[in-house]
Amino acid sequence: MQEYEKDMKITAKTMHVVPNNGGWAVMREGSAASTVRVYATQKEAVRAAREIVRRTVAGQVVIHGADGSMRTRDRHGLPMVQPPPRKSTLGSKAIAQAVSTVIRERLAGE
Repeated sequence: MQEYEKDMKITAKTMHVVPNNGGWAVMREGSAASTVRVYATQKEAVRAAREIVRRTVAGQVVIHGADGSMRTRDRHGLPMVQPPPRKSTLGSKAIAQAVSTVIRERLAGE
């Protein structure tokens, strides 16, 4: 790896807002023991987590609901990940026929 590539590495920080004993905890991803702080309301915890992530180069805030399930995700400085391509609704037989037609037309034109 070249020297300039080492300097260009982005260390993204992921913070989770999770329910915690009647309050809301802001936790760093990867360690259950890394609770940053516990807040009285989810709104306060989300605000604090967003501020922590904004101070870094890149990161995200994952907001969990009262039942612990993931509700939303906010990104800061990270590229949007596009969804995987969907399968064609034409079907493989129709695609194969279309490709064959194009090939035959191009060969006939030569």
